[in-house]
Amino acid sequence: MYAAPAAAAPEFTVDENPVGGNEVTADAMVFLFTAFTDVDGTPDAGTFTQEGQVRYTTFTLNGVDLTAGLNTEYKLFGNFTATGSSTSVADGSITEAEGLYDTFEFTLYYDRTPTDTPLDLDPSDSVVDPFRYEVDGDTETVLTASLVLGSQTIQVIPNEIITFVIDLEIALTPFGEQYFIDPVPFYQLQLNSGIAVNAITDDGFDVFDGTVASGDFSVISQGTGATTFARVPEPATLALLGFGLAGIGIGGWRRRKAA
Repeated sequence: MYAAPAAAAPEFTVDENPVGGNEVTADAMVFLFTAFTDVDGTPDAGTFTQEGQVRYTTFTLNGVDLTAGLNTEYKLFGNFTATGSSTSVADGSITEAEGLYDTFEFTLYYDRTPTDTPLDLDPSDSVVDPFRYEVDGDTETVLTASLVLGSQTIQVIPNEIITFVIDLEIALTPFGEQYFIDPVPFYQLQLNSGIAVNAITDDGFDVFDGTVASGDFSVISQGTGATTFARVPEPATLALLGFGLAGIGIGGWRRRKAA
């Protein structure tokens, strides 16, 4: 499980039952994700499309899990789509492929039904494309979010662990304003960071353990991370947000250089 950031982040308060229920004050929301990334071209010179889902598991405050109704009385989940380009960076005998996002769209939902079936990391899943939670009559839209303009959302793979940070500009819906009740007005930025712990290609290849041949391919990845919130900084520094990162579930591709 991903550990929420130890450094204090801005606090926020949610009303877990927007018609009047328990209030929880936290500084982070821990999540799990599954994503499907389709690369057109090669890992070091191509474009990609991506879609996936996020499931929030707990609220934390100063790194400590909080008791809340999340996943017992209701659930929070999100669907996302993204596009971008891939490039490569030499690292000794290894060429690491990195992904740079052009777009990233995320929607967060509140579902009054707390149970569902987790998705399995299975290459055959790419055929039926199951990487989105179903939105039904028990679901309310909490917020929508888009990639911060000018941010460098670049993936890195230190020690074969995919780390990511991605910053999104958010807009609460009227329902979201009943859920996120403090501060008012609410924060404008959603900051996400974490790791991918599984990543395989659509033919069953484990991208953490070997090489990926050139040509079109797809990656299915899973991992965990945390969401925090922040105010929009001065315009001169806004473009610096998200400069270090990878995107949710883009997966990691490592290719040995030709001898």
